[in-house]
Amino acid sequence: MCGILGQLNSDKPIEENTFLKMIETLTHRGPDDFGLKFFESGRIALGHRRLSIIDLSSSARQPMSNEHNDVWVVFNGEIYNFRQLRTRLEKKGHSFRNDSDTEVLVHAYEEWGDQFLLQLQGIFAFGIWDKRRKRLFLARDHLGVKPLYYFCDKERFYFASQIRAIIADNSVPRRINAASFGDYLAYGYVPFDRCIFEGMAKLPAGHYLIYQDGKVEIHKYWDFTYNGAIKDPEEAIRLVISAFRDAVEAQLVSDVPVGVFLSGGIDSSAVASLMKQSGSDPVRTFTIGFDDPAFDETPYASHVNRYLDAEAHQEILSYDLASELIPMFPKIYDEPFFDTSGIPTYLVSRLASRHVKVILSGDGGDEIFAGYLWYDRFVEKAGYAPFSTRDYRIARILKHLFLGQSIQFAPIKRMRKWCDRVLSNPIKTYFLIQGFLDREAQLGLLTGDYQQRIEKNTYWLFDMFFKSNWPRITAAQYLDIKTYLVDDILTKVDRASMSHGLEVRVPLLDPKLVELSFNIQCNLQYGNGERKHLFKKALINDLPEEILTTRKKGFSVPIDNWMNQGLHNECLKTLKDGLLVQSGILDPIGTARFLNNCDRGKFLWLLLSAELWARTWLP
Repeated sequence: MCGILGQLNSDKPIEENTFLKMIETLTHRGPDDFGLKFFESGRIALGHRRLSIIDLSSSARQPMSNEHNDVWVVFNGEIYNFRQLRTRLEKKGHSFRNDSDTEVLVHAYEEWGDQFLLQLQGIFAFGIWDKRRKRLFLARDHLGVKPLYYFCDKERFYFASQIRAIIADNSVPRRINAASFGDYLAYGYVPFDRCIFEGMAKLPAGHYLIYQDGKVEIHKYWDFTYNGAIKDPEEAIRLVISAFRDAVEAQLVSDVPVGVFLSGGIDSSAVASLMKQSGSDPVRTFTIGFDDPAFDETPYASHVNRYLDAEAHQEILSYDLASELIPMFPKIYDEPFFDTSGIPTYLVSRLASRHVKVILSGDGGDEIFAGYLWYDRFVEKAGYAPFSTRDYRIARILKHLFLGQSIQFAPIKRMRKWCDRVLSNPIKTYFLIQGFLDREAQLGLLTGDYQQRIEKNTYWLFDMFFKSNWPRITAAQYLDIKTYLVDDILTKVDRASMSHGLEVRVPLLDPKLVELSFNIQCNLQYGNGERKHLFKKALINDLPEEILTTRKKGFSVPIDNWMNQGLHNECLKTLKDGLLVQSGILDPIGTARFLNNCDRGKFLWLLLSAELWARTWLP
């Protein structure tokens, strides 16, 4: 993993000292090495901070070029199948000068063009400067494990691993995008291609960007769909465990030690088990527990450690320790960010970084194998059956023409119940479970200027990705992958781990495994209302029975208890006359009313996190 930065000016040389200052903000992502290259009489620059994982020699320093020095790359991530790609490229006449995975990118780009991205197995964000075509090519991995931001105006174009590098140029404005701030209040993160600052954006997962002749073009290169073609449970189990094993083995490629985050749940335990089977000895595990027994899962992690004879490392998070870490929160996340589990993720990353440079995690398992507790609620509220567009048309006709409430005949009542399920609003149900403040609540908090600029449709993000003709559980899984996973979970892990120079890999988000999962019939994944039904069966020979049958608590913090221990008073003191109020974003009367009436710790933390972010990153 690394930090990358690029700048293209239209007509004047780049200020080198400013560019160096921008690169320095990414040192935490790449503490091992530094590289810088200027092109086109100083109008174009590529910068790199390196975390050395594969080929630790200086010959793997970036920016890196092909043998002709006319295609250059800065790269953040890992390409797990780089050796196979290198063999194919060498047969086609390409020459290599080092043993890194980075060099594969420039040659694959030359050989296969923009669609070479489909050849890559890995996690990545990179920029390629094509000197011959005067063209910048940016790409982000399939699921969005690694971040990539950009800023563009008439005179220049920037890209970087994190926002902080771009705004380190003081000439880049730090004006809050009101719609994005409203998105944060709605979702707890700034979603999809949006950014908290005006003029800045994220490259979405599975997309690439071309910047040429002052114009930006964005293209999608990968997505997945549901077809349910795999209906035999034994075949599904065989395919899942094979693809999962392949992903774990591929992601163990490294020239430095590899460990695993272990919560004691099914996903991380499964990753640890397959690491053991793949030859990792010992398996190094890293676990965070809580001094609150209702949230602590260390006994389960300890059980897995004994089962695998692992080298275990553990730390306990108390309220006092959390209080010390909370001021670090906005320094890690460049945008307002809600997820309180970022605190234990920061702590476990710090713990792991003392022993290894690379970690495998179990992130993604809940999304691709239907494991979240809230899926049960979604099924109950929004219905389970896979309704088609034809079903919707029939239900609307029946509801309005034949199923009046006065008709009590039993078959009609059953038909009315079916229509209610088909016509229920799953998007609103999803938001009630996964969201925070709707438009009405936002209007009560924001000043008039911001009220005018927030989204009229709070649910726009979920509307974009909801598949109405899929099974409801499968549609919810897809929504989670496209929203919550990429902009919350993966963002949380990337920033927390990279703040300690630690690379985190996600075998369960291997694109082939994701595609396979969505080709399996829904009722095998969520069989008889059992979450992770298929995945549990696939792991029956790899994990202790207690791990497969124990109800997971989730990697969450006791936020309400922390509020009672003093965080509530801190919230009130910090928010009442805070910077968000003073700068005209939050209305003082509306904020006071909100604080007086709010009895939920998560909503107070939502505002506190935004306030601490503002104090850290606003001028």
